[in-house]
Amino acid sequence: MTFSAAQPEADRSGSAGQFDPRILSLISELENLKIVYRRSYVIDQSRKENSAEHSWQLALTLLIFHRTFAPEIDIDRA
Repeated sequence: MTFSAAQPEADRSGSAGQFDPRILSLISELENLKIVYRRSYVIDQSRKENSAEHSWQLALTLLIFHRTFAPEIDIDRA
């Protein structure tokens, strides 16, 4: 499932006031990232990092630093 930034806003969110069922599908896919383990370990070396943790940290880092290091990035599309 994908949401394309090229789609008009109405197509991405459904009709005004209606819940888009694709959101539940997206949440389910994101939940699956918790069981995908990466090769790298967490800082204390106690276990391998999962893809959900990695994705969360990457997204948070982008939100914090995009204006300073890459203001040309459209944060709504990143």
